[in-house]
Amino acid sequence: MLPLEFSINGELRNVVLPATLTVASAETHVAAARLGLGLIQVPRYHVKADLAAARWSTCFPHSHLTDARFPALSP
Repeated sequence: MLPLEFSINGELRNVVLPATLTVASAETHVAAARLGLGLIQVPRYHVKADLAAARWSTCFPHSHLTDARFPALSP
């Protein structure tokens, strides 16, 4: 498994996760996150209600990977 790569204050950090979960749809991503299985990146409309109710928060609010705005979220 490849590590996740982060840049924090200009310092590169690699993090290897202890396990992986493979899913095939945004709905399954959302269900896994609701169970506390980690961060997800899905189209905002899949999690609009969770964000509005403050059940989740955006992890990287100032980082947009694309104009489609796929947020990374955590419960």
